Amino acid sequence: TVFNRLVGNKNNPQVGATWTVSVQPKQVQPGETVTLSAKATIRRDWHVYALDQAELPDGGPLPTAIVVEEFNGLKPLGYGFVGPSPIVSKNKELYGDSELRYYKNEVVWTRKYEVPASAKPGPIAIAGQIGFQICTDRMCYLATGLKFQGQVVVSDTVIDQPEFFVLSGPLRTAEAKQLIAAARPASSKAPMAVLA
Repeated sequence: TVFNRLVGNKNNPQVGATWTVSVQPKQVQPGETVTLSAKATIRRDWHVYALDQAELPDGGPLPTAIVVEEFNGLKPLGYGFVGPSPIVSKNKELYGDSELRYYKNEVVWTRKYEVPASAKPGPIAIAGQIGFQICTDRMCYLATGLKFQGQVVVSDTVIDQPEFFVLSGPLRTAEAKQLIAAARPASSKAPMAVLA
């Protein structure tokens, strides 16, 4: 399936990237912060686009979008997900002087959330979606994506290890495009993240 090809088994030669989503620490005290991470491990010759990839003439590549829809009382900190500086290049033949902003090999985007000081012991569910497009220098797959779900546990003791989320299903092309369009930045300078 497209989901397995783009998201699944890293030993499959058709997989362009494998994804993991996690929260750390997996067990936290009230009033502390946790970090939600979305990581793409990208196969050689492939790349995914930055969160702030601007819309280009005649369509062009689509940015990655990370949307956290369920965070149950956690307070998001900062403007959105952040990551390392992307590779910046131009393809004058296709896009003139417009920038292409992308990652090869691996990229991790993170966002911090504060656990309320009044949080009661027990699990806090977190869920969301990632929309993306994966390309080589010669071709692109249609936009696709994934849904994720997991939890962080509020407790008197901290377990400072990651809790890996379940990648619960794919996004169809239309769903991924809609997610990306809703989160697309107004310009390539604007950070991109959406909280529903």
